[in-house]
Amino acid sequence: MFNFKKKFNEILYRKVILSGKECDLISKYILDNEEVIKSLGPDIYSGTNEDSLTGRYSIFNFLNSLEIRKILEPKFRKIFNDLKLVYPLYVQCWANTYREGDYIKPHSHGNGLPNSISGNIFLKGIKYPGTKYFFKNEIVSIENKKGEIIIFGPNLVHSVDPYSGNEVRITMAIDVHFEIEKYYSYSECLNEFELNKSRYYKFE
Repeated sequence: MFNFKKKFNEILYRKVILSGKECDLISKYILDNEEVIKSLGPDIYSGTNEDSLTGRYSIFNFLNSLEIRKILEPKFRKIFNDLKLVYPLYVQCWANTYREGDYIKPHSHGNGLPNSISGNIFLKGIKYPGTKYFFKNEIVSIENKKGEIIIFGPNLVHSVDPYSGNEVRITMAIDVHFEIEKYYSYSECLNEFELNKSRYYKFE
């Protein structure tokens, strides 16, 4: 298993995992269901434009859709195995849509504990400029590649500059939580991860 304590601010894994057809299928599902997902609850994230799909990250997990899960689950499981993560894992998976002028401010997903990793998957849109990563000594804009996932430590700050493409930019994001019992009490684990099935999908 990686020593994630030393990799809070690093990229851990980068690979194209989805075909063009798979990207298109997932993108269509996201756009077809965007307004339905938004109707499930308010946008609770202040780092994007108002009424963003991103801001519903806590109320809809795309792995709960069989159509999406049958594509993503085996690919995610291979990544988790490559990284030697210890099961069970609790995974959040949400989508982001960017139209002209949309952005996401610099942010990280970290909770201060060395038991999570995060990732982005690029599905559709113009490839450059891509996601901006704030490493210790430099800021790097990594050009988007269709179907590529980038997995990184939970404290790596990243952002997307205001979008200028005519075609909607679509990405997915994940947070992966592991070794839950080390850092949470039984009741905390039960309430946060086991019972919150709209937010977390369990890999066993």
